[in-house]
Amino acid sequence: MSSSDRIVREMVVDGIDDWVPLRDLVFVVRQVAGDERAVVDLVTEVAETLLRDKLMAFGELGDPGFVPWPGDDEAVLRRLIAELDAVDWRPDTHSWWLANTDRGDEMGRQIEQEE
Repeated sequence: MSSSDRIVREMVVDGIDDWVPLRDLVFVVRQVAGDERAVVDLVTEVAETLLRDKLMAFGELGDPGFVPWPGDDEAVLRRLIAELDAVDWRPDTHSWWLANTDRGDEMGRQIEQEE
């Protein structure tokens, strides 16, 4: 299993019970990436998979809770990269979040049962 696949699985399991801070995704990637370019590439790859497979949405907290970023997958990915570029790929804890979709919850529960 690739690093990207392992991280996707970890994110959807983490997202079953609560929203996941984007900082967690970047932190997990930093544990396996060799350098900053690899961090950018792997975060982008994982985000593309999460969006393409409709497993998680990217957004922020608002009223009354998680508010997904608008736009199609490409627009969300462009925003994600722009936001992370603006903070040198070191997001704080409370700026941006990931939330499982129903499909993400289903996958996360299936992974939990396998483990």
